Amino acid sequence: MQEILLRATAAAALLMAAGCGSPPTENAQQPGKTAATPTHRQAVQRVDSAGLLPPDVAIASDSATGETMPIVFDSRLEPERLLAWYRSPQRSFRIGSELREGAEWVLSGSANEPQNEFTVRLAPGINGGTSGMVLIGRR
Repeated sequence: MQEILLRATAAAALLMAAGCGSPPTENAQQPGKTAATPTHRQAVQRVDSAGLLPPDVAIASDSATGETMPIVFDSRLEPERLLAWYRSPQRSFRIGSELREGAEWVLSGSANEPQNEFTVRLAPGINGGTSGMVLIGRR
């Protein structure tokens, strides 16, 4: 029970840090599906084209915070596996720093261009797997 509470707390902290406390908008044409705004789609494309989204992730949020658009995702893979994916020398981006904050890993670096500086946060998911967030843009 204590482990479940810790995981729930970690996931809630990740979402709060991303400014994702508000529920996503409902898509009227497909109830139960999140409606992605054009800005959100552009942000997802930018993060994906920079090679910062691991394979087989589900995008979970479209909440903007100020001028940045965090891309929040869920993966069935454990945080250690996603961390290894980000660390792989085959990636097109460079990790400049890596920190551990409680149950979370925080990676920062750049992807090809100065305006593509990024921060990735990885935390254990509530039901296993990983909850992650990518922010990309100038710091």
